[in-house]
Amino acid sequence: MIQQYKTDIGFRTLVESVNDNMYVIPKYQRKYRWDKSRLVALVDSLLNGFPIPPIYTCRNKENQLEILDGQQRVMSLFFYYIGYFLKVGKNSAVDFSALEMLNESFSDMLFKNLSMEKLHINLKDTQGNEVNMDYSNLPIELKRKVDYTTITVIEIKIDPEENREAVLRKIFSNLNKGGKLLSDQEQRNGIYNCAFYEV
Repeated sequence: MIQQYKTDIGFRTLVESVNDNMYVIPKYQRKYRWDKSRLVALVDSLLNGFPIPPIYTCRNKENQLEILDGQQRVMSLFFYYIGYFLKVGKNSAVDFSALEMLNESFSDMLFKNLSMEKLHINLKDTQGNEVNMDYSNLPIELKRKVDYTTITVIEIKIDPEENREAVLRKIFSNLNKGGKLLSDQEQRNGIYNCAFYEV
C-alpha cells in the first residue's frame, strides 16, 4: 500500500533543512548535472513567483527524507541560498550520495569534499538592465517574500516495509523515464502566442 502526503514548505525552511541533513540523496539517485544557466532559470522562477514542480521524497530509518525526484531543483536552490556553486568542468556530474555523512552541515561537507566558487545571479529588469539578485544581496522585503515562497514536498509512505526498496526503485524509474524534452518548435508554441502558431 502506497500513500502520499503533500506539504507546502517555505524556500528558507527547505534549504535550511537540506543544510541540517533532513533531506538526503539516496544511492540510486542520479548525479547532479545542472549547469549554472539552469540554476539561474530556476532562481528566476523563484523570484518571480512562478510554480516550481513538487519534490518527491520517502522517509528513511534515520527519519530523513530521501529525495526521489527533484534533486536538481533542491540542490540548485540550496546553492542559491549559500551563494556558492560547484567548480566543475563543463560536462561534469557530482554524486552527492557519495559524500560521507558526518555530524556536520551539508554546506560544511560540500566545502570539505568539493571545489566551490562564488555564485552571482544577474537578471534583467523590465528596462533590460542587469541587476544583481544574489540571495545575500536581496532587499529585505524581497528576501522575506522569497523565504516564504512555498515549494510542495510530497512524502511517499510504503507499507509493508519489506517491499520498500523495490517499490522506491519502481517509483524512481517511473518519475524519471516518462518525460520527453520538448522540441524547439514545441517550446516556441508554448512561449509565444500569436495567430502564426495556430495554423
